[in-house]
Amino acid sequence: MNEGHYQLFRAAIFGLCIFAASMLLIPTLAHISKSLDARHWPTYTGEVTAVSANHSGVYVFRYGRPAKPAVTYHYEREGKSIKGTTVGFGISHPQQPLIKGDFVRVYVNPQDSTEAVIAVGIFQSHIIKLIVSFIFVALGAFLWRRM
Repeated sequence: MNEGHYQLFRAAIFGLCIFAASMLLIPTLAHISKSLDARHWPTYTGEVTAVSANHSGVYVFRYGRPAKPAVTYHYEREGKSIKGTTVGFGISHPQQPLIKGDFVRVYVNPQDSTEAVIAVGIFQSHIIKLIVSFIFVALGAFLWRRM
C-alpha cells in the first residue's frame, strides 16, 4: 500500500467513525431535550390497554422498530378518548413492567394533543447511546493519530 492509499484509508476510517458518532449523537441529544421538556407538559391519568412483550419480557423487533407497540394506553382529554403508543423519546419499552389495566401518568404536548409519552427524563438507554457515540469519536481520533 503506497502512502496515498494509506492516507485515504486513514481518512475514510476517521470519517466513518465521526459519521457513526453523529448519527447516534444527534438524535439522542434531540430525544433527551424533548424528554426533559415533556416533564413540564400537562399530565393525565391513562390506562394500559395492551402490552406486547412475550412472557420472557423480550420485545420483537422488525426493521429496527418494535413489531408492535410495546405499550398501548388510552387517556381522556377534554372529554375525548385518545390512544397512545409512545413510551418515551428514544425509549422503546417501559422501564418497569406494565400489565393491562395498570394506570399510568401520561404527559401530553400542549401544542399537539396527539403527542403523548409515559416516560420522561434521562434514561439508561440515552446514557448508553451517548457513551457509544463518544467511543466512536475516541476511536476515530485514536486511529487518526495512530495511523
